[in-house]
Amino acid sequence: MGGNHYMAVFVTDSACDYPEEWLEKHPMRFIGMKIGINNEYYTDGVDISREEFYNRITEKDDLKTAFPSVGEIESFYQKLREEGVKEVAAVHFSEKLSGFLNTYRLVVGKFVDMKVYIFDTRNASIGAGFVGMRLRELFESGVTLTELRQRLDDIRKRTMLLFSVTTLKYLQKNGKIGKAAGLLGSLLKIHPVLTIDEDGEVNKYTVCRGIKKTIASMTEAIRKFVKDKRWVRIAVGRGSDKMLEIMEQLKEKVQSALPSSIERLEFFRINRISPTVICHSGPEVFGVAVYAE
Repeated sequence: MGGNHYMAVFVTDSACDYPEEWLEKHPMRFIGMKIGINNEYYTDGVDISREEFYNRITEKDDLKTAFPSVGEIESFYQKLREEGVKEVAAVHFSEKLSGFLNTYRLVVGKFVDMKVYIFDTRNASIGAGFVGMRLRELFESGVTLTELRQRLDDIRKRTMLLFSVTTLKYLQKNGKIGKAAGLLGSLLKIHPVLTIDEDGEVNKYTVCRGIKKTIASMTEAIRKFVKDKRWVRIAVGRGSDKMLEIMEQLKEKVQSALPSSIERLEFFRINRISPTVICHSGPEVFGVAVYAE
């Protein structure tokens, strides 16, 4: 760590997914969102673990999320202050998906003795995680938080998330369907491929008939995205165990479609994506994220 990195801490939230093996080397502090299972609320990662959440939920459960209270955000930052933290890089999921960042800005603004740099990833889940990973690595290599702010837009453009769900009811119910609302009422067997667009909203990428075509469509999108790129990072992810086989098929197809011109390739598997994300998408979700430069 360089001299200007004396006490800077990276903070993120439970709507962002990071590969476990990466977090072991680059720890982040997590603010847990509130997840509601049939109107009983828990703090993601604090009162309920990923495993407990997945073991507990069924298709009949009513899943919701809420963001932490002002008091909870305050006490989180108060702890950082007590540790002597002077600078924070706060990397969070898209502001367009929740009112969280509005409240958050007001709260952290009260901590005048701390410099908090807020980075809106304009993404979620593994997409947001990939933006956070790159910011953290650049910081560790000596790039200042001010410079990272200037590079954020470029990092966001180099990141893409694609995902598919077996039902749109969760996205619709939680008001997260964004620009993909036109897909509602679609026929069965139609799988939307969704993305989070450059504005940070859920949007339709394409619509496919059947899982095979959905995987092929995602694979082709990734292949195009990494064309002429030298360094590529990819992660596949899934919700419930029902999605495991589909995720493995997606991983194989993507791996075999990648051009040989890539000099450095990192491949991750996020076996169960965050409960916060699942409350929005529903448990039957799978997807892939890519970062390329």
